Amino acid sequence: MSTIIFGHKTSAPIMIAPTVTHNFAHPEGEVATARGAASCDIIVGVALTCKTVRLIQILANKREITEHIVRRAECNGFRAIILISDTPRLGMKEIAWVKSITKLPILINGILTREDATKAVDAGVAEIIVSNHGAQQLDYAPAVISALEEVVHVVQGKVPVRRGTDIFKALALDWSADCPERVTGLKQVIEMLKNELEQTMTLAGCCTVDDITRNHVTTEKQRFLCK
Repeated sequence: MSTIIFGHKTSAPIMIAPTVTHNFAHPEGEVATARGAASCDIIVGVALTCKTVRLIQILANKREITEHIVRRAECNGFRAIILISDTPRLGMKEIAWVKSITKLPILINGILTREDATKAVDAGVAEIIVSNHGAQQLDYAPAVISALEEVVHVVQGKVPVRRGTDIFKALALDWSADCPERVTGLKQVIEMLKNELEQTMTLAGCCTVDDITRNHVTTEKQRFLCK
């Protein structure tokens, strides 16, 4: 089940999505989340400490503050910058500006359409995260799994696309990793996801993650066309 993400070998194709207010679930907040991720050998979206692969998510709406956060992330060993795309003010100029102030790879989070995916690739992002941010930004936003294949098709391997039995389906649709959000009892949740993925792979005859292919799933669109 292990895989390579950002050049780092992880125990499973699972990442902890960048979220906030973890202190509602644990007094140590995001630090506790990072420790849980490190103990399970998976990547975490944002953290202040712990020996795990760390990414930091930012908004590029106030450049002075953004640049300060980026500099701190560089100094503290973060591996990449995740730029949120769920604000109308975010454009290709903001992506270009963030790229100009750091050598860290830029990931764009919140892509759901082929048009936005094309713009992101043209802007030079290192990776795309397909996400509707838990559908908290816009009512009736499409399910991430529904948007995945459209984005993967237009990207055509130019950049990796990340995002979950659900992890198996996502990998079959060419996802690189699942990003669970807002989880509590972190270690138990990660182990549950890993066990369910391993069982699904076994029943599907897949010995490794690389054995999971597009032929392992049938989408609603395919069923409709077959009628």
